[in-house]
Amino acid sequence: MGQVSVRLADGTVVNVPGVRMDLAVKFEDFNSTESFLALDMDKYDLILGMPSLEKHEPWIDWRGKAIGASRPAVSDRALVSNVPTSARDWGAREGHQGAYAPEEVL
Repeated sequence: MGQVSVRLADGTVVNVPGVRMDLAVKFEDFNSTESFLALDMDKYDLILGMPSLEKHEPWIDWRGKAIGASRPAVSDRALVSNVPTSARDWGAREGHQGAYAPEEVL
């Protein structure tokens, strides 16, 4: 292992023993080979930097402290719309017959 310069969360730069390596990362529907900097970080297994988060755009559940490769399915929740569905409700009083562009409904 050689010395590696690392910028800490508070902005300071420290030199620590470490090595850069490519590792396969697989979880849920995510499968990628990423370049990591391996360091002895005591209680932390992994720290994801902003470049990695920007590259992969994972969903993050801040309250539940979870991260995932894709958004959870909403199949267990009903999707509800307050947009009328019949021609009678869609402005028949103004002479319209029920076909509107989305911007006209809102």
